[in-house]
Amino acid sequence: MIKPVSSWKQPEQHLEQLLTTPWYRVLNKIFSQILLLTHDFYKTENITPTIFPITTGSVSSPFGLGSDSLPVKINIKNNDMYLADSMQFSLEIATRLNEKGAYYIMPSFRGENMDARHLNEFVHSEVEIKGNLDDVMSLAERYIKYLIRGLKDTCSKEIIEVCGTTEHLDKVLNKPFYKIRFEDAMRELDSVSNAFKELDKDLYAITSVGEHALIDKYGDFTWITHMPYKSVPFIKLKKLVQIFQ
Repeated sequence: MIKPVSSWKQPEQHLEQLLTTPWYRVLNKIFSQILLLTHDFYKTENITPTIFPITTGSVSSPFGLGSDSLPVKINIKNNDMYLADSMQFSLEIATRLNEKGAYYIMPSFRGENMDARHLNEFVHSEVEIKGNLDDVMSLAERYIKYLIRGLKDTCSKEIIEVCGTTEHLDKVLNKPFYKIRFEDAMRELDSVSNAFKELDKDLYAITSVGEHALIDKYGDFTWITHMPYKSVPFIKLKKLVQIFQ
């Protein structure tokens, strides 16, 4: 079995281990395949790739009762700006210039502490399409399953060397993603300790404990829909809203 070496904990040895240990070779191959498969998938969907600057003059971090993320402020040549959490505003414009929508693969920066479930700097694939919530959910399911099938075709040996099996991938492929409304999830989780946290008076969010309980019951990918709108972090740029009204 190939195990993580955590060589970053020993900076003086990190470069040598990065170049010589199987762990980093596996990570590099899988990450490379995810990039290639993402481009292949969106090509089959006729969704157009695009690219944007990673800096912005507008705050792009989500805010609201359900988010503790803050914008990451920087200064370049005496100009204050922010590292983008998302290029969503630009992506919405690109979507209007393309028939089926637009996507990118770019870094994201968030002013929050890392924990077991969140990074504050990462690379993500983001897409905007013309359609409704069901269209977006269907696209996301097709995308994830496309990645899994592609990784099984190209990286099964490496995945087995790390995980011992590919059964966890087959489990996702073999059934549709479950959908549950927030109010129904609340009722199902009523007997689970610490499944909720109160954001405001009579306003609740499902915690990671509650999310794990739903995943254990319904599968590794479970949609929670019809969330209380005040609990959902959102991004708003007044000028962009006015342009497209």
